[in-house]
Amino acid sequence: MNKQLNGKALTKEDAEKLAGEHVVIPEGYTRISDGAFENCTALKSIKIPESVTMIGESVFFGCESLESIEISDNVKEIGALTFADCSKLKSITLPESTYLPGKTILHCHSLKNIFVSKNTHEPKFLSDINGVLFNAEKTVLIDYPIGREDTEYIIPDGVRHISRGAFEKAGFLKNIVIPDSVISIDHHAFYFCQSLETVNLPSGLTTIEHFTFVLCNLVEIDIPYGVTSIRNCAFFGCDNLTEIVIPESVKLIESGAFSGCNLERITIPDSVDVIDDLALSKFKSDHCKQTIIRCKENSAAHRYAIMHEYDFELMDDDTKRNRLERETTS
Repeated sequence: MNKQLNGKALTKEDAEKLAGEHVVIPEGYTRISDGAFENCTALKSIKIPESVTMIGESVFFGCESLESIEISDNVKEIGALTFADCSKLKSITLPESTYLPGKTILHCHSLKNIFVSKNTHEPKFLSDINGVLFNAEKTVLIDYPIGREDTEYIIPDGVRHISRGAFEKAGFLKNIVIPDSVISIDHHAFYFCQSLETVNLPSGLTTIEHFTFVLCNLVEIDIPYGVTSIRNCAFFGCDNLTEIVIPESVKLIESGAFSGCNLERITIPDSVDVIDDLALSKFKSDHCKQTIIRCKENSAAHRYAIMHEYDFELMDDDTKRNRLERETTS
């Protein structure tokens, strides 16, 4: 947070004077500066006084021993990455009137609940449903606590947006059910959900954002008609994906979209105008299958297959397999 603010700030130097396992910040401070307690690995608990109204960015980043924190209802804003890599934090309660301008909670592997406390302050920004963080209207899913050991999560109907990194590194989930009320899924939403095998994409989705499903364990994915672009590295490293059918609404497949997937076959319609050079992986190692591109003659996919020396099948004649004639040099 690079803001010019009045009031007394608790700086990193002040934090060092308070250093210990259990810290109670004295009354009088109105804000906590960026990175004040960053990498204080001995810190186990902290109480923030009612005088504090703003907590900066990365304040508790890397506080790997932090187990509990008390945040007063007067805190109006908490900066990005404030609770990143707090690996022992199991539960946190945020005031409903607190604004989160960025990704505040990240890689807290023991976190099982993100609760929201009610208060009399306005406006309202946050709420929770059974310990999962939402905006006040419950139309945006902000954060799923990744320490939960549930293997399935059903996103409530009425949610319209899934925030950036909302499920990032939720390692136990195998199945996520997304209602058709969802119209956008932000980048990194399911990044490195290493157990995730199945997820349904809602019918109103128009873009699969970059890094959305990186390193997931997906065995299949149904891309709905209406999606127009698949952004860079959207399915990077999903090495259990063996077949993909691209719907006729898609116009763009960006670099790395399916890199690192063991695709045996991908069907690309002639609606696709642009396929970036590194959109697909071409593995030649023994444990990976050569990808076959199913496409129409003279389409962008057909030209891509020829240029990058992929085997292809023309959809005009599904019984005929066309193997590339590779140029040889003497």
